[in-house]
Amino acid sequence: MAQHYLMAESFEGGERAYLYPLEDLLAFEGVPVWSHCLLPDLHDAICPSCSECLEIDLCHTPPGTRRRDPHASVRKLNFKGPTLTGVRPAAPADLQPLASRLYRMAVNAGQSAAAEHLTYLFGRTTCPSCAADFSVPEQIEAFYS
Repeated sequence: MAQHYLMAESFEGGERAYLYPLEDLLAFEGVPVWSHCLLPDLHDAICPSCSECLEIDLCHTPPGTRRRDPHASVRKLNFKGPTLTGVRPAAPADLQPLASRLYRMAVNAGQSAAAEHLTYLFGRTTCPSCAADFSVPEQIEAFYS
């Protein structure tokens, strides 16, 4: 039922209104991490090359990655922080199976903003400290697993 609702040709509502039930669907399916990490948000990550604590910011336009103080216990709303390195969106044809399914569902439901967000969430970024290129979803999964 939820999947049918999310795949409706014309989903009424915005990006967040679409992504919340998508997270619920993934939770019902038992999909770890992504059942609570689909929304445009700040995601913690560790650089796989230099182990720098990072924050992948998918809230702002354009999305990006910045160094994060690992000891900071409070995040400020609308905090811009240090300069971001860009997040590069994945080409829809290059998305892994789960990301591809979510992307197709969003496109079929007329949710272009949600579909575009998913390409960034499942894209690539660069560490601002060491310039290593890495997969956004792999590091989000590693951090939250």
